[in-house]
Amino acid sequence: MKNKNTILLEEAIDRQDLNTLIALLDIGVEIDIHHIKKAIYKPKINESLFLRFLESPRITLPSDLNRDLGEGTVLIIAVMSNRLDLVKLFIQFGADPNVVDYDGLSALHWASRSDMDEEIGDYLFELTEPLLRQRALAYSRERREEILDLTDEDIDLFVGQVKQADGIPENQGILPFAVLDSLTLREDIEGVNLLLSRGVDPNGSYGYSPLRSAALEYRGFNQSGKNPAKLLEIIRLLINYGADVHVCWDNGATPLMSAAVSEPSTLLNLLLEAGAQVDLPNNFGTTPLMDAVSMGCVENAKILLENGANINAVDKEGETVTDFLDGMITRWLCWRHAGADQLYVAKSIEKQMIKLLRQHND
Repeated sequence: MKNKNTILLEEAIDRQDLNTLIALLDIGVEIDIHHIKKAIYKPKINESLFLRFLESPRITLPSDLNRDLGEGTVLIIAVMSNRLDLVKLFIQFGADPNVVDYDGLSALHWASRSDMDEEIGDYLFELTEPLLRQRALAYSRERREEILDLTDEDIDLFVGQVKQADGIPENQGILPFAVLDSLTLREDIEGVNLLLSRGVDPNGSYGYSPLRSAALEYRGFNQSGKNPAKLLEIIRLLINYGADVHVCWDNGATPLMSAAVSEPSTLLNLLLEAGAQVDLPNNFGTTPLMDAVSMGCVENAKILLENGANINAVDKEGETVTDFLDGMITRWLCWRHAGADQLYVAKSIEKQMIKLLRQHND
């Protein structure tokens, strides 16, 4: 059970009450890594306070900075929050930019997104391993073609060559897979169908996986509020041509894990119908149900449970499905870029999730 001072600390973080935070730190109230994670999302909590947080006896440096906390490490969360000051601070104290999140994505990947501060990406680039640099560019919708210096003309030329031939031109190396991946992200149904029908492997190669890329892009549409109907049609095409629904990132995360935190639930249902294993965990023991609960995706959690997801699963840190409720409201608000006026909605979602889990625990 949390003591009174810990409760006051968490409330002060939520309110971004700097004076109370300083007073609590002055009397020796200890901070843990989950408090730091929560504080990253609060723009008024400044770098000087984070310096004090990192001095807490409950923080083990640098290992705590490199723990996956559900949304990634504190470094990745700082990147997603556009906090260059914290990115530099965490790296100074031992955060490793080459540690990936549960989707196998590095801090540089998230910094490569179009809505991120370019200065963060520039800072991380030189600190990131070459292979992760390549993957960051490959996963970035805007910058992926930079790996091969692919232009629209290059892609159109290759597609034109395929149309003129009975199959894929020989000795093309990585090019067919890179073009298929790019066409997938451009939602070019005709182009994807052409390459698949002429023999390009739907499971990709050289680190490319169109289904994996499409699942991530679908999750991005989820955040933007767009309707990804064309992308879903391409995913159906890939599956029909034999794409492996269990293709995973380096840390074992599958497309079903991306689908578990994406709404509406169309992709989740599609992957389950295609035979995706409902409880297949990543390398940390996290299951799709845990992810759905963590992000407040009630309908997805319900679908997973109805398809046999194990509500008693335990990850490698000993956390259960219900443990992933902790911090759900904050994640729900941040994931949806919602303001404080949506707090009542997030609290309602939390109540719905608790009710759902209790029903399946009975």
